[in-house]
Amino acid sequence: MRLSDLWIAPPDATKASVAGHQQITSCFPGTSSCPASEQGTPDGISWGKAVFRTHLDLIQLDRSDAPCDVVGTPDTQYTITDDVHHLLVDYGPVPVPISPTCGGSRQFVLHIVVSWVGFNAVKIDSGSLFKFRSATNANVIVRSTSPTTIVPKLIGTDQSSTASRLAAAGLTMNTVTPVVNPAPAGTVIAENSPAGTIEPTGLPVDLTISLGAVAVPDLEGDTAVQAISELHAVGLVARIEQTAQCNTRQVVDQKPGVGTSVAPGSTVTITIDSGTSRIICR
Repeated sequence: MRLSDLWIAPPDATKASVAGHQQITSCFPGTSSCPASEQGTPDGISWGKAVFRTHLDLIQLDRSDAPCDVVGTPDTQYTITDDVHHLLVDYGPVPVPISPTCGGSRQFVLHIVVSWVGFNAVKIDSGSLFKFRSATNANVIVRSTSPTTIVPKLIGTDQSSTASRLAAAGLTMNTVTPVVNPAPAGTVIAENSPAGTIEPTGLPVDLTISLGAVAVPDLEGDTAVQAISELHAVGLVARIEQTAQCNTRQVVDQKPGVGTSVAPGSTVTITIDSGTSRIICR
C-alpha cells in the first residue's frame, strides 16, 4: 500500500532532508478500527500479532514524470501485538541531493510503502502527507541553497562554443554524449536542462552532440574497387571479407545494410565473391 504526495524544490535548492511519521494499527478480532471482514483470521481467531515491512522513498521525477533519482529509508520489518494500537513508525531524516540531471525538473513524489508480511491484517491510520493534521505525515526541509542563473540556449550551437557560453552563465559542462544524427557533426542537439530554466549556479549541464549521419550506399554487385570508391566518396571506410561462391568477383553482402545511418568515418564490411568454390553457378 502506498501513500504519496508531491514536493517542488525551489530553484535555488541544492540539498534537502525528508522525515516522516505514520501510524499503523493491527486488525485483531474485536477492534473497532477495522471492518470485521479484515480482523484476524477468517474464522475470527486472532493471531496475536501482525507483521509488516515499510519504508519511505522520495523520488525526483524528470520532465516526463518518470523516476530520475531515488533516496529513501531502509525497508524495515515490524511486529506488533494485539495490545499495540496506533503504532508510530518514524522514517528518516534522510539527506536528499537535488539532482541537476533530471531535465530541469525539480518535482519530487513521496511514497510511504507498507507491505503486509503475515498474521493479522494491518491498517494505515488516516493522515495527509506533507501536512500536520495527524501523526501520519512527512516533511521536506531545504538544507542548502545557491545563487541561481538561467540556462542558456545551446541546441543548434557548435560544441566548441558551449563551454564558454556555460561559463558565462555560471554553469559547467558535464557529460557529452555523441550520437548519430542528421544535424551537422559537432552540433548540440540536446541539453539536460532546457534553455530558460532557472538553476543553481555551478550546475553541471549534460550535452548531446551530433556525430553527423551518412546513409550506407547500395554496394551489392559492385566490384571491390567500385565499392571502396563509393564508400570513400561518402566518408566511410571499407573492410573486405571474402566468400567462395560463383567467381563473380562482386559484392554479395554488406554490413550495415543499405540505407543505414552511421557516423562519418564508420566502417562498412563488404563481402566479395572470391570465385574459389567448386559449385556450378548459372
